[in-house]
Amino acid sequence: MLIDTSALIAYFEETDAVADAARSVIDGAVRSGRNRAVVSAVSVMELLVRPLRSGLPETYRGIVEFLTRFPGIGIQDVTFAVAREAAWLRASNGLDPADALIVASGIVAGTRHVLTNDRAWAQRLAPIADRLAVHYLGAVARG
Repeated sequence: MLIDTSALIAYFEETDAVADAARSVIDGAVRSGRNRAVVSAVSVMELLVRPLRSGLPETYRGIVEFLTRFPGIGIQDVTFAVAREAAWLRASNGLDPADALIVASGIVAGTRHVLTNDRAWAQRLAPIADRLAVHYLGAVARG
């Protein structure tokens, strides 16, 4: 499973409307060992900007600790294969550069599912639904 930045933000933000759904899926499916998860290096960058800008060293350390020690999560580097797949996604689906790199990271890592809190991803990724199924946290939260 690819975990998108938006799902990770929801996981860390207690006040987020879908925080409980994000924790339920990530803790239940990944921490439990049922599923392996991939996080793009692009998501790592996106997650760390806010605590660095806001001067929140504890939050920064907590995110780094989570990303490096959480059972079942691996970081997918932006490799040539990821960049090539991202270029195809941008050309064919019009994804912005960061989203294309994140999605491509999951595809290259061999994931078949993506967890996101971006409602638009289901529609935008519909042309590749046979390669990557989108699971929207808002739908999970509503039950």
